[in-house]
Amino acid sequence: MKAIPTKLFYEFGEFRLDPEKHRLLREGEIVTLTPKAVDALTVLIQRRGKLVERDELMDSVWRDATVEPGNLDVTISRLRKALAENDHERKFIETVPRLGYKFVADVREVVEEVPVLIVEKQTFGRVMIDEQVALMQPSERERLLPLSSRKFATFGAMALVLIFTLAPFAYFQPWKSNAPNATAVVNIRSIAVLPLKNLTGDPENEYLSDGLTESLISALSRVEDLKVISRSSVYGLKGKELDPREVGKLLGVTTILEGSVLRSKDSARVSVRLVNAEDGRVLWEGNGADHGLASVFTIQDELASDVVNAIRPRTTGDQGRQLNRAYTRNAEAYQLYVKGRYFWNKRTGSDLNKAKNYFEQALKLDPAYALAYSGLADCYALLSYFDSNYPFAETFPKAKALAEKALEIDSTLVEPHATLGFALHSYYWDWGGAETEYKRALELNPNYATAHHWYAWYLILVGRREESVQEMKRALELDPVSMEIHADLADVLVEAYRADEAMKYAQASLEMDPNFVDTILAVGHIHRQKGELDQSITEFEKARELSQSRPDVLAFLGNAYALAGKTGKAVDLIAELKTKVAKDVSSYQLAKIYVGLGEKDKALAALEKAYRARSSWIIALKAEPIFDSLDNEPRFQKLLMSIGLTP
Repeated sequence: MKAIPTKLFYEFGEFRLDPEKHRLLREGEIVTLTPKAVDALTVLIQRRGKLVERDELMDSVWRDATVEPGNLDVTISRLRKALAENDHERKFIETVPRLGYKFVADVREVVEEVPVLIVEKQTFGRVMIDEQVALMQPSERERLLPLSSRKFATFGAMALVLIFTLAPFAYFQPWKSNAPNATAVVNIRSIAVLPLKNLTGDPENEYLSDGLTESLISALSRVEDLKVISRSSVYGLKGKELDPREVGKLLGVTTILEGSVLRSKDSARVSVRLVNAEDGRVLWEGNGADHGLASVFTIQDELASDVVNAIRPRTTGDQGRQLNRAYTRNAEAYQLYVKGRYFWNKRTGSDLNKAKNYFEQALKLDPAYALAYSGLADCYALLSYFDSNYPFAETFPKAKALAEKALEIDSTLVEPHATLGFALHSYYWDWGGAETEYKRALELNPNYATAHHWYAWYLILVGRREESVQEMKRALELDPVSMEIHADLADVLVEAYRADEAMKYAQASLEMDPNFVDTILAVGHIHRQKGELDQSITEFEKARELSQSRPDVLAFLGNAYALAGKTGKAVDLIAELKTKVAKDVSSYQLAKIYVGLGEKDKALAALEKAYRARSSWIIALKAEPIFDSLDNEPRFQKLLMSIGLTP
């Protein structure tokens, strides 16, 4: 007699994890999770009680793909939500700041026998039921059987054989029968281009799939009356196996463009299709032809033309190709540019420096490469905010010059117009010139989320609060899984005195990463504006720990301490801030604590010092409610006038 097979399950609380079937059950009901989320949970449970470092967890879950760190944050957030930690004031997954995660709940290992069901089939003799059914728990099989059939076990088992045997055909056949048609495609008004899958398994070929994805996003962004989700949001889904309907709900679109790239020695086969995000129907499929690798740009042109024509059938082939301009014909320079954009989107000091290096290499190969100048300008526009080794006086003049160089080569590029606007308002205080550049960028490409994002900050700085909120909401619509934009929308809502509404967006960001410092700060601002000073202090203290005492965090904490009457702690933070190297930063931040203490003269003196140092932080003087008590002071009004922030 053959041994009856057994299976290992992990049980914790009311949950049961089946690692073999990639399934999590809660009291017998299947919990909806992505395969990667189940992988992450399995690794954490198998290493329960021990720290699993972020890099180790990413290597285990995404071993066959190169993905951004934000993927892990989103995955852990979804796990917490699925496990309903907040609902029961309990903890399954503990975050170890800046290091990784630890599964801390009690886990029971359960080994159960799994009988194999054998059923008779009238004409075909003895057959074994599908393995997926055979290995189900009895309760699961019971739930899948129709109620009227539960009395007839043999009939039910046979029905399951047919269901699981024919399921793949039933699932894919509608795509075949619903032939692509112009009527279905022509109504597309919103789309997300998912990163094309690199089917070679070789990370060295990732540039090709990523580059084609970039070119499709770029081409579709220029199609009139079509909402296209930004690169950063779709790349947050890279390496995940998601149902198109789930992606549609997450990103707020009606259509998904998905596909793959399979490269051989001298050619590449690119397959793409448009999928209805509401019901999963395939609306259109490309021909999946092989392309020679002699010129990647030819592949881009043909692919962009095919997809644009499918979405807007009246577009000619030439028009489709014009929407996807390569800007360089040097394949190596193009690859370097794609890598640069990958690291720029990570928004950390080290990654911005990597991006800068790639853009510089691209320009050495093609000195007329406008997009590479634009990418380099974007690096310098952000470097000082993420790397204290780069002073504003060094980075913003370079950002401005590089953006102007890109526009000198091609004035229709959207990115350098936005970057130039950012530099003009952040460092040069040229408010009129900045708005002109932002409007030009959005005229060229209304789908460029970064332009909406930066323009929203411009609007809040000049006191146009309601316009700022609407512009930031538009940025979020185009980049719906951006933690930064969620946090920034919460901030501009606070600055528009709409604290209750702000909390919704802050909480959405915290669901993606509970340790994202900018969101924690936003929650602190919300509590402070509502007069809930103890809660505000709690949030600012958490931000202080996670940010390693960032100057702006210390300033907000000191202000909250001062308002709460904890004068001694506020004074201690003044002393700590004065030790910071970047004196122009510290003087502006010091003013926030002095305001909380009611010491207006000291606050104004600190702001005047920041102005003389041309600190980029001082442009927030009119926007931040923290300085409201200075509004009627002549010295404060003089500062606003000097910066150009008065009518």
